[in-house]
Amino acid sequence: LRGVVGGVLRPLPAVPTATATALAGGVLMTAAPARTGPSASALLEQAVQAYEQGQLNDAIAAFTSAIELEPENAAAYSGRGLAYADLDKLDEALADYNRAVELDPNYISAFGNRGLLYLEQGERQAAAADFGKLIRLNTDSTNREQITANIGDTLAVEIVGGHAYRITFEA
Repeated sequence: LRGVVGGVLRPLPAVPTATATALAGGVLMTAAPARTGPSASALLEQAVQAYEQGQLNDAIAAFTSAIELEPENAAAYSGRGLAYADLDKLDEALADYNRAVELDPNYISAFGNRGLLYLEQGERQAAAADFGKLIRLNTDSTNREQITANIGDTLAVEIVGGHAYRITFEA
């Protein structure tokens, strides 16, 4: 159990109740109370909806709640970083992107988001490194399509957000 004391989260001692206490092999065992409230995935959904509606502070609160439930969730950190970036809280955004990459070194969105932040800050080499990683991760995925064309052919490519593309040709 946790409670807010003077604006700071502090652990509160568990208080055994008749329904939460059992005697096992001569040892008194106390079960933690059942968790109520939304799951981390429900909070992530709520956060994304709030973000899409431009309610950035609500999105940050929901992402933070999801992180409290699942501290190893890279998507929650990356999403919260995006909301922080939109509020020009760039240090917080970078910290969240870094944590997302640390938790999941193959999380494409975190590299894209962090690369954009680096580009905005004028850190071109860091941005290029992240964009390069994003491209490598995306091209290493199973979503490959190879098209052979001849000189004079015209190709149309539908660009979809969240994907990296490599188009090679001889000229």
